[in-house]
Amino acid sequence: MLIRTIKFIPAIMAILLGGLFCFSYPAAAEGEEGGGETPTPDIWLQISPVSKRVKIAASETQDGEFTVENIGAKDFDYKVYATPYYATSGETYDWNFTIENSYTQIARWITFADKDGNYGKEATFNIKKGEKQTIKYRITTPDSIPSGGQYAALFAQSLEDNTTKTEGTAGIKTISRVGMVLYAKADGDTRDVAEISNYSFDKFKLSGNLKATATIKNDGNTDFTTSVNYTVKTLFGKELYTLPEGQKSYILLPETERTINVEWADTPFMGIFQVNYKVSALDQVKDQTSIVLVLPIFVGIIALLLLTIIVIWAIILIRKRGERKSRLLV
Repeated sequence: MLIRTIKFIPAIMAILLGGLFCFSYPAAAEGEEGGGETPTPDIWLQISPVSKRVKIAASETQDGEFTVENIGAKDFDYKVYATPYYATSGETYDWNFTIENSYTQIARWITFADKDGNYGKEATFNIKKGEKQTIKYRITTPDSIPSGGQYAALFAQSLEDNTTKTEGTAGIKTISRVGMVLYAKADGDTRDVAEISNYSFDKFKLSGNLKATATIKNDGNTDFTTSVNYTVKTLFGKELYTLPEGQKSYILLPETERTINVEWADTPFMGIFQVNYKVSALDQVKDQTSIVLVLPIFVGIIALLLLTIIVIWAIILIRKRGERKSRLLV
């Protein structure tokens, strides 16, 4: 009886291993319908473009412009001004608009034209519903400027409070602020130095989503763009996942480092995959492809038990054949 039962073990093992391939294809998520239109806010600004690159030199004046649009439901006043634009190193790489260092001095050199054409650190305007306005700014550099990159944010921020008062409650103030990032490159010596460290991605997983990580450091004096690509395929080459466009490139400012974390949110609970993870920063490239196994603990235990039974089954068969040969010899 035991021998007959054991004969089914290889088939069971094949079905179990076959499940690894079956679960390699995650089910497609169905779209969700919205729950109705959201009312347009009374105060809502939009800016264009959202970023701009310029070249600057010492002792020069350079003019530029951007567009501000009122896409809200009311007319209101707003102001324009410039702040430093930098980032704090680490996993979140938070943008900071108060850090002053050798790379954010340009915020001090920017002025804005008011409605009379006079330039100052700030300018105030009134904008009608649906109206677009062109804002002019000027960069006036001093006699000596640092080499490398300079970074600032040019903001348009509403001044009027949209206050809703109800009995026994305080008013609710709505402020709209949008900004354009100004990337400037100064004349002089430019150092482009990148370093990639802590590069790794999951090659075996007992549970949870497949992940990858890398830390990129900018040791130069100007910004650069880091490219990232993470692709998951079946063993037969069918693509299951790749990073969306919005997560494939990251700007790194000088003398900062950024940790990039990648996660496949729809990782099946079991499967065998081909994974490629590539990170590029200037002339530095990390690019690896590996077979990745996702195997829950309970499945591993079952597989181990079945493997043990198969070994025992094989030993029994060998012994039985040996006994038969011995009888024939007798």
